Amino acid sequence: MFGWLKKLATPGAAPGEGAADDTPAEARGYALNLDGDEIAVTYPGQPQVKASLSDVAEVLVETSEEDSSLWWLLLGDRGNLLMNFPAGASGEDALVAKLRALPGFDEAKLDEALNCELSGEFVLWRRG
Repeated sequence: MFGWLKKLATPGAAPGEGAADDTPAEARGYALNLDGDEIAVTYPGQPQVKASLSDVAEVLVETSEEDSSLWWLLLGDRGNLLMNFPAGASGEDALVAKLRALPGFDEAKLDEALNCELSGEFVLWRRG
Protein backbone atom coordinates (compact mmCIF):
# COMPACT_ATOMS: atom_id res chain seq x y z
CA MET A 1 0.00 0.00 0.00
CA PHE A 2 1.29 3.51 -0.80
CA GLY A 3 2.52 5.50 2.21
CA TRP A 4 -0.09 8.25 1.73
CA LEU A 5 -2.83 5.65 1.43
CA LYS A 6 -1.66 3.84 4.55
CA LYS A 7 -1.84 7.12 6.50
CA LEU A 8 -5.45 7.66 5.40
CA ALA A 9 -6.41 4.13 6.38
CA THR A 10 -4.82 4.48 9.81
CA PRO A 11 -6.65 6.94 12.07
CA GLY A 12 -4.19 8.80 14.26
CA ALA A 13 -1.19 8.25 11.98
CA ALA A 14 1.43 10.89 12.59
CA PRO A 15 1.43 13.78 10.09
CA GLY A 16 4.40 13.68 7.78
CA GLU A 17 4.85 9.93 8.24
CA GLY A 18 6.48 8.25 5.26
CA ALA A 19 9.10 9.36 2.79
CA ALA A 20 8.66 12.46 0.66
CA ASP A 21 8.65 10.29 -2.47
CA ASP A 22 5.40 8.68 -1.25
CA THR A 23 3.54 11.76 -2.54
CA PRO A 24 1.57 10.81 -5.65
CA ALA A 25 2.46 12.83 -8.75
CA GLU A 26 -1.08 14.26 -9.01
CA ALA A 27 -0.82 15.65 -5.45
CA ARG A 28 2.34 17.68 -6.05
CA GLY A 29 1.65 21.40 -6.10
CA TYR A 30 -1.57 21.16 -4.07
CA ALA A 31 -1.52 22.70 -0.61
CA LEU A 32 -4.29 22.58 1.98
CA ASN A 33 -4.54 24.89 4.95
CA LEU A 34 -6.99 24.58 7.80
CA ASP A 35 -7.44 27.54 10.15
CA GLY A 36 -10.20 26.70 12.61
CA ASP A 37 -13.13 25.93 10.30
CA GLU A 38 -11.70 27.85 7.33
CA ILE A 39 -10.34 25.66 4.54
CA ALA A 40 -8.00 26.92 1.82
CA VAL A 41 -6.80 24.92 -1.17
CA THR A 42 -3.97 26.15 -3.34
CA TYR A 43 -4.09 24.56 -6.77
CA PRO A 44 -0.99 24.28 -8.98
CA GLY A 45 -0.78 27.46 -11.07
CA GLN A 46 -4.26 28.66 -10.04
CA PRO A 47 -5.71 31.01 -7.43
CA GLN A 48 -6.36 29.74 -3.92
CA VAL A 49 -9.94 28.67 -3.13
CA LYS A 50 -11.42 29.18 0.35
CA ALA A 51 -14.53 27.88 2.07
CA SER A 52 -15.80 27.39 5.58
CA LEU A 53 -16.49 23.93 6.93
CA SER A 54 -20.05 25.16 7.53
CA ASP A 55 -20.37 25.64 3.73
CA VAL A 56 -19.71 21.95 3.15
CA ALA A 57 -22.88 19.91 2.71
CA GLU A 58 -21.33 16.72 1.36
CA VAL A 59 -17.95 14.96 1.38
CA LEU A 60 -17.17 12.50 -1.40
CA VAL A 61 -14.19 10.50 -2.58
CA GLU A 62 -13.67 9.53 -6.22
CA THR A 63 -11.38 6.72 -7.24
CA SER A 64 -9.92 6.04 -10.66
CA GLU A 65 -8.94 2.68 -12.05
CA GLU A 66 -6.86 4.40 -14.76
CA ASP A 67 -4.20 5.80 -12.46
CA SER A 68 -5.20 4.47 -9.02
CA SER A 69 -5.81 8.03 -7.83
CA LEU A 70 -8.16 9.11 -5.07
CA TRP A 71 -9.71 12.60 -4.98
CA TRP A 72 -11.61 14.32 -2.19
CA LEU A 73 -14.58 16.49 -3.23
CA LEU A 74 -16.29 18.97 -0.93
CA LEU A 75 -19.73 20.00 -2.17
CA GLY A 76 -22.02 22.85 -1.17
CA ASP A 77 -25.76 22.93 -0.52
CA ARG A 78 -26.77 22.72 -4.18
CA GLY A 79 -24.26 20.01 -5.07
CA ASN A 80 -21.84 22.64 -6.33
CA LEU A 81 -18.15 21.80 -6.08
CA LEU A 82 -16.56 23.97 -3.41
CA MET A 83 -13.10 22.41 -3.74
CA ASN A 84 -11.34 19.19 -4.56
CA PHE A 85 -7.88 17.81 -3.92
CA PRO A 86 -5.97 14.59 -4.48
CA ALA A 87 -4.99 12.23 -1.69
CA GLY A 88 -1.45 12.94 -0.62
CA ALA A 89 -1.72 16.73 -1.02
CA SER A 90 0.32 18.80 1.40
CA GLY A 91 -1.72 19.55 4.53
CA GLU A 92 -4.22 16.76 3.85
CA ASP A 93 -3.80 15.10 7.25
CA ALA A 94 -5.30 17.95 9.28
CA LEU A 95 -8.24 18.49 6.94
CA VAL A 96 -9.07 14.81 6.64
CA ALA A 97 -8.95 14.47 10.44
CA LYS A 98 -11.45 17.35 10.67
CA LEU A 99 -13.70 15.72 8.04
CA ARG A 100 -13.55 12.34 9.78
CA ALA A 101 -14.71 14.02 12.99
CA LEU A 102 -17.95 15.20 11.34
CA PRO A 103 -20.97 13.52 12.98
CA GLY A 104 -22.06 10.59 10.84
CA PHE A 105 -18.87 10.41 8.75
CA ASP A 106 -18.93 6.95 7.14
CA GLU A 107 -15.61 5.25 7.95
CA ALA A 108 -16.79 2.03 6.30
CA LYS A 109 -17.33 3.87 2.99
CA LEU A 110 -13.87 5.44 3.30
CA ASP A 111 -12.36 1.99 3.84
CA GLU A 112 -14.29 0.74 0.81
CA ALA A 113 -12.93 3.63 -1.28
CA LEU A 114 -9.37 3.09 -0.08
CA ASN A 115 -9.55 -0.55 -1.14
CA CYS A 116 -11.35 0.08 -4.43
CA GLU A 117 -9.45 -0.78 -7.59
CA LEU A 118 -12.15 0.47 -9.95
CA SER A 119 -13.47 3.93 -10.74
CA GLY A 120 -16.13 4.93 -8.27
CA GLU A 121 -17.71 7.66 -6.18
CA PHE A 122 -18.23 7.25 -2.45
CA VAL A 123 -20.37 9.54 -0.32
CA LEU A 124 -18.68 9.75 3.07
CA TRP A 125 -20.78 12.40 4.75
CA ARG A 126 -23.91 14.50 4.17
CA ARG A 127 -25.11 17.28 6.36
CA GLY A 128 -28.21 16.04 8.16
